Amino acid sequence: MRTELAHRAKEASLHGSAGDFRGMTRLLEELDDDGSPSSRAWAMALRSIIWLAFPAHGTIPNLEDLRAIALEDESAVEGAATCCESLAASKIIAWDASGLAEVAALHESLVATPSSRDLVALEITRSWRSLFNGTYDTGSVERLFATASAEKDAALLVHAASVRALTVACSGDIERAIELSRRASMMGRSEGVPQAEYLAHLVLARVRRMGRQTHRSLRILQALEDLAPSPWHSWISWEKAFAAGDLPNALASSSRPVDAAVTHLKRMLEGALARDRATFARASSELLDATQSCAFAHVESRELAIAMTDLPVPPDLAALAQWADGTTPLLPPALHGFRLRMNEEASAESAAAHVVVRGPGARNLSTRRVLSWGTGLLEEGENVTLPQSRRVEGRIETLVASLALAGEEGRREDDCFAQTYGFEYVAERHRSVFDVLLHRARAFVEEHATLVRENGLLRLVPVRSFLVPDPRCSERVTDRLLRILAQRGQTSARVVAGELGISLRSAQEALSELSKQGACETHREGRTITYVVEDTAFSEPTARLHARQLEEPKGR
Repeated sequence: MRTELAHRAKEASLHGSAGDFRGMTRLLEELDDDGSPSSRAWAMALRSIIWLAFPAHGTIPNLEDLRAIALEDESAVEGAATCCESLAASKIIAWDASGLAEVAALHESLVATPSSRDLVALEITRSWRSLFNGTYDTGSVERLFATASAEKDAALLVHAASVRALTVACSGDIERAIELSRRASMMGRSEGVPQAEYLAHLVLARVRRMGRQTHRSLRILQALEDLAPSPWHSWISWEKAFAAGDLPNALASSSRPVDAAVTHLKRMLEGALARDRATFARASSELLDATQSCAFAHVESRELAIAMTDLPVPPDLAALAQWADGTTPLLPPALHGFRLRMNEEASAESAAAHVVVRGPGARNLSTRRVLSWGTGLLEEGENVTLPQSRRVEGRIETLVASLALAGEEGRREDDCFAQTYGFEYVAERHRSVFDVLLHRARAFVEEHATLVRENGLLRLVPVRSFLVPDPRCSERVTDRLLRILAQRGQTSARVVAGELGISLRSAQEALSELSKQGACETHREGRTITYVVEDTAFSEPTARLHARQLEEPKGR
């Protein structure tokens, strides 16, 4: 009888991993009634699998309890090893590197003679642990994927493909990582193993974001949030916050690292919006502590916290340093979604970044860009902000910001022109236009700074500290338009025009151009035209997973 129960439990674990929970409640009752070590181990395994899909009806077992049952009788080892795989999955979506190490150690100790499948499962767990610890061994994950392919196990293959894609992305090869993550996502869709598929899609969304394709990332995350069960929501919420440049969703308190990270991220951003330096400092410190178990989240947490302050940028954050000192207008890829915040008025654009200009006697003499989220955290007297014009190009602010970042050395006139207009300066053709711009710039900074022009150089000499918006860092209308499409899923030009505060004709022209470029797709129903952002690796499983009928377990 016990052998039959174990066989049925093993089959049920395979079906449960594939999203089929029919008959599992009755089987669990039989396992509980039997009470043997093997039955108890398989009951733990099944409940951990159920937890991933229906947390209210499953449980994550204590590792020591699982170890004790496995040591009690050799017949319990297979069930305990199966449980280790679902435990590893629960630690992955929790960003729990230390928990993964414990699961791997237990799994390895249980199997005296590991099968090839056990070895692949163990290596996947170790690869995720290395990823969370900040070790990006691309050769190792390539070998892992090849081994998993030979094993012909759908769940293991998709997991191996996902960890490979994210490891390659974290190592810096984003172009290849996008290709690999799309492949992993399509594998997940084809194999039809829900938990592995959720992971593959989430990795694709993250890699898209790391490649500055925030609108595609948002499209995936928006759909995934409706599909995946609650254990996934914290990681999804984190990705959405960085892709959309906004507050993450509120979450119930939990001891999981990812839950704590999202909670502290929300508090940090709220502290910045409230101009509450004490709350911001406390929350940012707690955020860095909470992300110690996930290297990639820790790095982007540091980048975000420092981008919102006027503190010196550490040497290891080179991309952020180049943005802060004005070398490039591009924020680090992880912060790309924070380029825009919308004001209450739909027609008003809020700058993504401001340049902090220091006057004589300022406590901090360095001039640098600050993410606009953090301008309210500056000391009183340093957060006086020059107004942002309603012109899309913002050339006056661009000129002043460029000169401020140049410091005392200033910039050559032709360089200032190129920085402001985006093309080369030809004196005979552009002198009068540039002279008018300089006249307007002097009026713009009046009472705050003097604009000095001598020997072909331009310098900004501040008389007090102030902030000037830097339009070069902000999203353009097309970026904002794609974001709206990603968040809404599908919408019309009229709706987009209303949200952006632009004319219907402008919205139609922009959408038409984006459609020609392949950034969005056009759907026509009769005379109605709608637009949608789709990722071909993700668009199909959205509908399929919504249609999947699963029998939800009714008890433990």
